[in-house]
Amino acid sequence: MAATLKGIMSEMKQTTTEAKGVLSNFDQARADALLHQYAMQAMAAGKLFGSGDAKAADLQKRFATLAATANNAKAKDAAGFRIAFSAIATQCRSCHSAYK
Repeated sequence: MAATLKGIMSEMKQTTTEAKGVLSNFDQARADALLHQYAMQAMAAGKLFGSGDAKAADLQKRFATLAATANNAKAKDAAGFRIAFSAIATQCRSCHSAYK
């Protein structure tokens, strides 16, 4: 996994591209793998921010929430994956709106 925020964000962008493919052609194993990837990427990104300022604390919290959402997602079918992906995408957009 990438060691920089830019690298992790690039990986997350690729995961999102792959997830969009699973939305159109559901594959259970791939859906599970992508949800796991999102969780791992979010945890890695959150670890990049030290303590000490409000922005770093907020980013750590946002990435922890994203990781928990991905870890707890249940995608037994295409509809379930769509719901899980939507929740993940909403969290991604909220962070990008605040910090990008």
